[in-house]
Amino acid sequence: MKKMKNALITGFILLFIGGLITKFVFNDKVELRYVVSDRIPTNFFVGNESESIQQLELLNTGDVELNRVVIKIKANIKEYEIQKIASSDSIIVTKSNGLLEIIYPQIPPEGNIKIIIKSIGDGINSGDLDIKHSKGSAKPALESNNTINYLYYGLMIFYFVLILFGIRTKVIDSIAFDVYYQPYDKILKKSKPWYVPANKWKKFRDDSMKYIFNYDSYANIANSLCYQILDLEKQKSISNEEWIQLKLVAQKKLLNSISEDVNNGYDWKIEEFLSLKQPKNIDENVWSEIKSVINKAYITTLILKVDDYTNDAEITELLKYKKPKIISALNWEKYRSFLLKLEKLRKQTVENKILQEQLKLLVYREELNEKPDELSIEKWNKIKDIEKKIFIKSEIISKELSEIEQIRFTTIPLITKLEKQLKIINDVLTDPTAIDRIEDYENPFSIGNFENIKQIAKLKNKISKV
Repeated sequence: MKKMKNALITGFILLFIGGLITKFVFNDKVELRYVVSDRIPTNFFVGNESESIQQLELLNTGDVELNRVVIKIKANIKEYEIQKIASSDSIIVTKSNGLLEIIYPQIPPEGNIKIIIKSIGDGINSGDLDIKHSKGSAKPALESNNTINYLYYGLMIFYFVLILFGIRTKVIDSIAFDVYYQPYDKILKKSKPWYVPANKWKKFRDDSMKYIFNYDSYANIANSLCYQILDLEKQKSISNEEWIQLKLVAQKKLLNSISEDVNNGYDWKIEEFLSLKQPKNIDENVWSEIKSVINKAYITTLILKVDDYTNDAEITELLKYKKPKIISALNWEKYRSFLLKLEKLRKQTVENKILQEQLKLLVYREELNEKPDELSIEKWNKIKDIEKKIFIKSEIISKELSEIEQIRFTTIPLITKLEKQLKIINDVLTDPTAIDRIEDYENPFSIGNFENIKQIAKLKNKISKV
């Protein structure tokens, strides 16, 4: 920077001396001179071979003011910039294909204007210029004598240095822009350009490390910048210290990106992550953590897809699937165990339903039909055994009920007869004359027993009279 300041000061000194020489050596009262700098190809900085930068300077070396200065440039002008004498000067510019026309209001004595031109092609020369003013036409600065030649070369060197400084500043500013939007490709992968100071370049690289993944957009995780950095060899321009830091930042970004994607549930790209290969430069512990995230998300997704409407055939097909490489054997076995338990549960549910139907038939003492396909032989034999026991027990109970009914049929008349006998005995004991009121059809006693009752009645009657 100090050298650049010195060059600027030197340029101003040369300009001042050149102005003095022009003023005191030449006596022309009306004189407008112009200087066209040599062509500077832009590929010197940005790699474009069809563009160039030049400066056209007009100097009023006379003693009178020149009005309405018309500058015509026959070239394919892409960009231009006019440095006015006064900021209030009103300029008329007309630009068309192959022609740029500038009308400047006035140039006072010792006044000068500068036009920085960016053109397409091989640049411009004196033959492409037509400069007129109110007093005549402008002349090239080198047309006069050696003094003017010295002034021309001095100004040329000065402006060349000035232009280089301006371009250098803009290029460095563009590099600062790349720090935020292309830090890896435009900064970290590149060696220090000769025109960038070492301390400035170091700051660019330090900042690039901070913003490296800010604009890391990708359709597939394997195409992301963080994955690519971990899967490729270290670039020569990256130091060992930077590489260590870059790996840590890339690993953290990769883990976070995958975690965010798989947390989207059904929206995450399952196949993309199942085919993901281990990057060459990733630490084993980080890769293990990434695989763990993918494993859990994948197994959870598979389990959630199995719902109440999944039939046995679908479960059988799921059990035939092969384990993806990135999925651990333990997690895959957990998934298969879930499917097997679900399959068993579904079968048990069906069996229980059939068993309930079969038992319902047994409750209603209906004979069982053929074995349902869903029931195992073992369970069917158990049900048939229960059926057999029920029917055997039922026969036993029926026989016992029949015997009880027979006993009941025999016992009831005896009880009725006994009740009548007891009533007669009670009546006779209470009233001996009641024996005489018993009809033959009401007599439940045998002849001998009835005679005994009569004797008891007579005896009771005698006792009552005593």
